Amino acid sequence: MKQVVLKARAQAGGLPVFYTEFNDGLYFTPSYHDRPFAAAFIMQGDGWGLLNMHGIPKPSYRAYQILHQLGDKELQVTTSGPASPTLQMFAVQAANGSADIDLVLYNHQVIGSPIAPEAVTSIIMTFTFPPSIRPLHPHCRPTRTPLAPTQVTIAGVASRMAGDNVQVRAIDPRPPLPRCLPPMGAPQYLTAAQVSTLARASELQWTSLAAARVGADIQIKATLTPEAVWHVRIPMRR
Repeated sequence: MKQVVLKARAQAGGLPVFYTEFNDGLYFTPSYHDRPFAAAFIMQGDGWGLLNMHGIPKPSYRAYQILHQLGDKELQVTTSGPASPTLQMFAVQAANGSADIDLVLYNHQVIGSPIAPEAVTSIIMTFTFPPSIRPLHPHCRPTRTPLAPTQVTIAGVASRMAGDNVQVRAIDPRPPLPRCLPPMGAPQYLTAAQVSTLARASELQWTSLAAARVGADIQIKATLTPEAVWHVRIPMRR
């Protein structure tokens, strides 16, 4: 992809180059572009179609929303156990000078290849402070680390975690948004009220997830369904 961009810029001869469309694959089933599959694909690579014809944000829009709200300092991640072919993660220090830690986990596979729910039974935080960080260039993507489906070892911060819960917001195939909610049926045209309802339903919501302290470590249990993206925020004291 980098070579394609460089070639296009060279051929433009100094003129600006605009990419007005991008996609997650040439599929005969367009619904894949509107499903959380596109959000997980964006975390892995690129995606297509951020809003539908009514201006309702799709899961791909919410994926970019998560990326936009992350910090710019990447945290080093190591794992133990056999890596999952579909479950990956990267970690950054939260934005705006916060000491919080943001994890982005996603369960992604190309269409037609096997994918299943992946259970992350423990995320063991063993960061040293200050954590090992690598500033992210605006055009660089963080390092994605394949995860073992049963245990992820990152690096132990139980004494610095604020409270007993982490915060999670998810782009998940349950329910499939921004399609119509069951009470609406499948109308050919949406009213302004229905558009507003669907737009609100697509919004990311923070929920609490219990984290267990085991010695110096923090353990979190989670299961990512196929195509799911999880943004996990670990509140930290300075």
